[in-house]
Amino acid sequence: MSQIGLSEDEIAELRRSRDRPPTSSQELQLEQCRAASRELRSKRQTLEQYDALDPGVEETIDEIASEIKQKQRAELIAERKTLHEKILDGIPDITIFGVSVVSILTFSLL
Repeated sequence: MSQIGLSEDEIAELRRSRDRPPTSSQELQLEQCRAASRELRSKRQTLEQYDALDPGVEETIDEIASEIKQKQRAELIAERKTLHEKILDGIPDITIFGVSVVSILTFSLL
């Protein structure tokens, strides 16, 4: 028995389900987030190069840094959602004191 009340078999099943490949729609969503993040990083590098020539670009760099953080946050949320869905495929969701066991597992695995 684990600390969260799951048997060894249930834990093994969760680990196997975590390793399953994502569905095509999940993969597409993750790839779109990653592409947007790469694009924003590229823009930031370009602006940093221009900043060396024109110090007034700093404000724009900060805006792009904020966009990058938002995109990365969206990417992490998408990955958490994918993992959460995989775990739900492996075990039924149980609520303890109003907290989903699957949510606890998702965040403990990340």
